[in-house]
Amino acid sequence: MLTPLAAVTTLVVTPLVGAGPSGAAAPQPTPPVIAPALALTGEPIVVTSTLPGRRARPALLQEKSATSVWRTIARATSDSRGRVRLPTTAHVAVLRVTAPASGGLPASSSETLTYVPREPVAGLVSATAGGSTGNARSTDASVSRDGRWVAFSSSASDLVSGDTNGVADVFLRDLRTGTTTRISVALDGSQANGSSSDPVISADGSTVLFTTLATNLVSGAATSVSHVVAYRREGPSFSLVSAGPGGIGGNGSSYGEDLSADGRYAVFSSTATDLAPSDANGPTADVFLRDLATGRTRLISHTAAGVSANGSSYEASVSADGRRVAYTTEATDLVAGNRVASTDVVWWDAASDRTRLASRGPSGAGGDEDSYAPTLDDAGRVLVFGTRAGDLTSDGVSRLPTVVVATLGAKQVVDLATVSVAADGTPVDGYPTPGQSVDGTGRFVAFESSSPLLPGPHTRAGDEVYMRRLDIGRTWRTTTTPDGRSTDDDNRILGLSAGGRYLVVGTYATDLVPLPDANGVMDVALVDLRAPAR
Repeated sequence: MLTPLAAVTTLVVTPLVGAGPSGAAAPQPTPPVIAPALALTGEPIVVTSTLPGRRARPALLQEKSATSVWRTIARATSDSRGRVRLPTTAHVAVLRVTAPASGGLPASSSETLTYVPREPVAGLVSATAGGSTGNARSTDASVSRDGRWVAFSSSASDLVSGDTNGVADVFLRDLRTGTTTRISVALDGSQANGSSSDPVISADGSTVLFTTLATNLVSGAATSVSHVVAYRREGPSFSLVSAGPGGIGGNGSSYGEDLSADGRYAVFSSTATDLAPSDANGPTADVFLRDLATGRTRLISHTAAGVSANGSSYEASVSADGRRVAYTTEATDLVAGNRVASTDVVWWDAASDRTRLASRGPSGAGGDEDSYAPTLDDAGRVLVFGTRAGDLTSDGVSRLPTVVVATLGAKQVVDLATVSVAADGTPVDGYPTPGQSVDGTGRFVAFESSSPLLPGPHTRAGDEVYMRRLDIGRTWRTTTTPDGRSTDDDNRILGLSAGGRYLVVGTYATDLVPLPDANGVMDVALVDLRAPAR
């Protein structure tokens, strides 16, 4: 279970006050109040106070330095009743509100407040019944909107009893009860006769999509190739996703990509040639959308003429309602402007059945290097992806892998900006995860980076997971030890909840979660960015 840390500590010390005309102590601003109380380092906070005099006057938010010098970090003017709001970002600091002399009123300062931001709370997901780490690697995780359900794959044989098939399986962890269920098991209880991986859970937690080589989970699955199945918790029940007319599995390998919020629509990529009549490009990977309610499979990586593309397409992400799909493509005939030597990110709209270029620069042409790993928000309007192109945004850093965000209009990209940037706007290396890098609201973006220019701590070189809030332009680190230190090994982003509160990470670190970890392989952990204090 997750054990939240203490959040905020306040310490009142001797106030600094001014003197009135008669030499008596001047009235002080009221003690500072900080909101939200549960803020992470780098997140926005607002310090409020009421100034003496009960009228509009200037106010300063000041921070005490290590040498006991007060410096101003924010300025504002109070309202007619003396109330003032001073915005800043959460960090360890001794703060006070100062009212300079104004309109015959003397200068005065409030009591001081020591503010300590809380750290993200991490808990182990790939845990045995006894709460310890598994005996083999766990990875490929996805989390529901409310953070209750996490689907992941693992080669460990000790997460549940009776796991003796010797291959990777897909598991579903209920964080409310602390129980783990192996779901890549036939409905009659027999173990899968092939490995299963890459699970994606719907935002409502009802459905898990995954890729499997097992042939005994659903009927119609072809042998010797991977196929995609959907597991529904209610029942439970299985259905074959990578199926064409008649519900028969495809004749080529298929890979699960993403699910709509309610689990009705599934997107997957496949080299099969018999899933849709318009697929005529041979064993080239295409992207398909399947309606699990009607059983219809639809080829969406097609040209304007309705025929399959001349290059592979994969890494698909779907909007909450299933109406938009973004994906990576090597094809040159899907949209105008893409370049032959690079991969592009495109998006497809169900209403128009048209595909449009997302990885495009101001000229309208595709980037001069690869773009990849797209994720759509719930509405299908915010699209995050990775790129090495130097001509998509104004910062123009070629060949540096960065994370960018595109705002999509009805027919074109409205805006494109770099997400993986330092505080001064300098682009830094960044790596998104396909289908898992932006939350449902389109405000929070999670990415990996090894850059020392991003918020620390930085006591070792390696990959960490960061979150950026797009509407205020702030970035903070999400993978630290329980006491706020740098972890002792790398962390990878695996999943982000639709509400932006929960991150699932793959960690090699032994100190991200407060449990002994001696297995030497990747484990899956859930990071709660808004855990309440206890």
